[in-house]
Amino acid sequence: MAQIAQWRYHEQLGYDTIAERLNADPQRYPPPVPPGKQRARGAWGKTSIYEILRNPKYTGFQVFNRRASRSKRGKVNDPVKWVWSPKPTHEPFDPEVDVRRDDRPHPGQARLPRG
Repeated sequence: MAQIAQWRYHEQLGYDTIAERLNADPQRYPPPVPPGKQRARGAWGKTSIYEILRNPKYTGFQVFNRRASRSKRGKVNDPVKWVWSPKPTHEPFDPEVDVRRDDRPHPGQARLPRG
C-alpha cells in the first residue's frame, strides 16, 4: 500500500484518480475484500483509499481502542481515546508522511502505561 501513499502524498493525486490507477491493474493491485462478502464491489473505490490512508497502523505505531469493543458493529471511538504505543512497532507506510495527516491524532495524545 506504499504506492497509495506515494500517489496521494507525493504526487498529490485525488482518491478517485488513485482508485482508477489501482483498478487499471487488478493483477498487481487486487481490490479489497470486505468481511461481508455481499458488500464486495470487486474494485477499488475512493472510500477504500480514504480509509487506508486514515488507518493509524500505517504510521508505524500500534494503536489500541480505535473501536468500541462492547458496541454492536464496532463503533469507532473518538481519536482522543485511542492509545498509541510509545514507540513505532513496525515500519511506517511512508516514513516521510506526517502521522497527523488526514486528521490522524498525534501519537502523543494517549500512551500505553510504561513498565
